[in-house]
Amino acid sequence: MIRASSIAVVGVLLLFSVLGGCAEASDANITERHVAGAAKGLRWLESPASPVAPGANIRLSVETLSGFKPNANGVLFTCCDQTISDETAPYQAEFTIPVTARGTVTASALALDDGRVIAACDLLTIPIESSAQITEIILPSSRILIITIRPEKHITIKARFDDGVVRTIDPTYERLVLETSDPEIAEVDGSGLVTARAVGSTLLTVSNGEHTATATILVIEH
Repeated sequence: MIRASSIAVVGVLLLFSVLGGCAEASDANITERHVAGAAKGLRWLESPASPVAPGANIRLSVETLSGFKPNANGVLFTCCDQTISDETAPYQAEFTIPVTARGTVTASALALDDGRVIAACDLLTIPIESSAQITEIILPSSRILIITIRPEKHITIKARFDDGVVRTIDPTYERLVLETSDPEIAEVDGSGLVTARAVGSTLLTVSNGEHTATATILVIEH
């Protein structure tokens, strides 16, 4: 099993293998080969059966279907910004869920055979369950600058929890209310995307009913 220290090499090998296959085939053939790989594919054999807690260790494993055989690089697993390769069956990997995780995390597994056919599992979504409660909502700055030539900006929202951890949060998952005091200057949607409408300033408010954070949005001309 190979961890992050050498996974870059594996990634490069996979990339070069894929590019090598692309160089030898038309777009149509590449598509056919990719679909063939997906049809043969891999499937999840072991994954968390229920929500997991931040900081938990999880095991993921896959099995091959219809005679698909990964090449010498084995199966590449990715989860929580970590990548692990396992070269021998049963193909498996262990990950630690970050203590900052909230909502869900995703995992993927893919492999390449000696014929450059790609096989991949369906993207796996793993729910995170935590009893920690928000004690403070944190915006990136007290002043958010938007230039009219690039009128959209996504605001990353964080929160401090009663377990002492600061996490990046999903406004939809946390049921936050986002609004601006003057939508004619700038609007914000439920995901945190701010869209400038005119030059000027407006107040952004983010709240979960108990805790509130504000920032001034300043829209200037290019």
